Amino acid sequence: MFDICETSKELGGRICLITATEDSRIARIADCKVLLGHQEQSGSDITSQYEVRQIIGQYKSTSASFAPLGTLFETAALIFSDAIISALIETRHCDLDEVRGRLSNVQ
Repeated sequence: MFDICETSKELGGRICLITATEDSRIARIADCKVLLGHQEQSGSDITSQYEVRQIIGQYKSTSASFAPLGTLFETAALIFSDAIISALIETRHCDLDEVRGRLSNVQ
């Protein structure tokens, strides 16, 4: 993901990062950072690399009983992103087709 962000910056793009980790490689190059549900490390054996945590099941969540698979951050990020897009559409008086044409999904 970092390589994609770095390439986007080189092409003149701007990076807005929605994250629960304030200090990361992507955060250091991001133009804008939104911190959702900052997580404290619960043990030194937890890796800081998101991809590795997902593969080995070291999910982080604000409440294990509410989101046992660590999906609380992803859900909050999705809702936040949709709210921002909706507000931008309304503020800029765009129609939905114009917005869809400008979106880029690099996942």
